[in-house]
Amino acid sequence: MNDYFWQLAWRAPQLQAGTILVSEQIPLDRYSDSDLTPIVNWQYAPALKGNTYQYKYFDLDLRSETYFQDLRPDQPIVHDYRSHHFESDSSHVLALFYKKGSCLWTITESEAKYPGLPENIVRLAGISDINLIQSNSTVQAMPPSPIGKEPDHGYCYYFQEMNRAFQNDNPEIAYQAADTALKLGLSSQDPLDFIPAVKALILGEDWSRAAELSKKVIMNPENLPFFCEQISGIPETVNQPEYTEMLKTIGCVTQ
Repeated sequence: MNDYFWQLAWRAPQLQAGTILVSEQIPLDRYSDSDLTPIVNWQYAPALKGNTYQYKYFDLDLRSETYFQDLRPDQPIVHDYRSHHFESDSSHVLALFYKKGSCLWTITESEAKYPGLPENIVRLAGISDINLIQSNSTVQAMPPSPIGKEPDHGYCYYFQEMNRAFQNDNPEIAYQAADTALKLGLSSQDPLDFIPAVKALILGEDWSRAAELSKKVIMNPENLPFFCEQISGIPETVNQPEYTEMLKTIGCVTQ
C-alpha cells in the first residue's frame, strides 16, 4: 500500500478533479475498491469537507459491467457509498496497472498491448486520459500519514520521473532520471519497467547503454512486440543510423 500510493504521487503530483482511477487485479490488502477511494481523496484533496468525493477508485472486476458498458465520451458516472456521493463522467478515466515489486504503470491506448494486462483494462485503455495528470503542478500530492513515510527512492521513483518528463515533453529530464538510476545501480523485478529508461537513453543518443538495457527487456521474448511498439518511430531519432541499427539488432525491424 505504501509503495503503491507513493508511486502514484510521484507519477501524478496532482489529478484533475473528477478523475476516476480504474484498475484490476489490485494486489493490495483491502476489502473492496470503496476502501481505496478515501485514500485517493485524502491524497489529492486533503482539505475536502462534506459528503461529496472529488475522486473515485474503481476495481474493474467489480465495476466494469455496471459503469463502463458504454465507452463513449462524457457518459455520466454516479456512485453513492453509504453517506458519500461522487459524480463524474467517462471522459475522466485514468487506468492503472501494478504488480508487487514492479513499477506502477498508467495505461492508455499507447500501452494497451502491455503483456498480461487484464482484459477489462485493455478495453478501457482507449478512454484512459493521461492528461488528467497535472504533471507540472507545483503542489505535490502526499499520501495520508497512515500509508507511511516516503520510501527510499528506488528504480520506480526514477521510472515515474521519466514518464512525468515525457508527458511534459522534456526528454532532457527523462535522460537525467535514467542516467541517475543506472549510475546508482537501481533495478526492477520486471524488465518491462526498463522501457522508459531505454527510450530516454535513445533520446539522449546514449546508444551503447540503450542497447545494453534493451537486452534485459527482451530476455523474455514475449516482451518484444510491446517493447518495439514503445521505442519505434521516435521522431527525434528516426533518421539516426545508430537508432536504425539498434532496432535491427533488437529485432524490431527485419531489414
